[in-house]
Amino acid sequence: MEYVDVEGVIQPILTIKVNAREAGSVERIIGEEGSLLRQGDTILVMENPDLLRSIEDQRDDWEKQLITYREKEIEMEQKSLNLQQQALQTDYDLNRLRKSFALDKEEYRMGIKSKAELEVARQEYEYKTRAAELEQESLQHDSAATIVRRSLIRNDREQEIRKFERVKAKQEWLVVRAPLTGQLSNLTVVPGQQVQAGGEIGEVKVLDRYK
Repeated sequence: MEYVDVEGVIQPILTIKVNAREAGSVERIIGEEGSLLRQGDTILVMENPDLLRSIEDQRDDWEKQLITYREKEIEMEQKSLNLQQQALQTDYDLNRLRKSFALDKEEYRMGIKSKAELEVARQEYEYKTRAAELEQESLQHDSAATIVRRSLIRNDREQEIRKFERVKAKQEWLVVRAPLTGQLSNLTVVPGQQVQAGGEIGEVKVLDRYK
């Protein structure tokens, strides 16, 4: 065996580029060049007034949309209550008319009322009966339609919430954090510097193993 002395370079097993996810100007730098960071530690903080205004505008739109959804739900609830009230009143009137019609038949049998009067009472009773059936059908259709509309409103509201959360998450992107545990190196920015989305900030080198 031969032993040979050679010179070489020891490199970290892994080096990760750190990039800005959102555009902004560097407000302050927290992590120092060469410092050891844990995953999630803050490297620097950026500011972007335009982004913050956009988030506030999205928040206002989102809150207005939620109010609109709530108004639609209240409108549907009120319509359902009105239909239920109408159906209840119709049933009440029908029960009274049923008793009155039974009395009319008894009076006709006793000769107190004429056949023409009984026929008028019969027509009114049949009309009210059909009206009550239509009220019940309308109430059932409204209930089914309300279920569908509420489901659509709920889906729209959830989509709006997710949309706003995605926009709001961009505010967190102004804080650049260490993607993993390692040593911060090649920090290429200074306070006040404008950084574009995707722009390189520096590197984090993993020092638990080498190559």
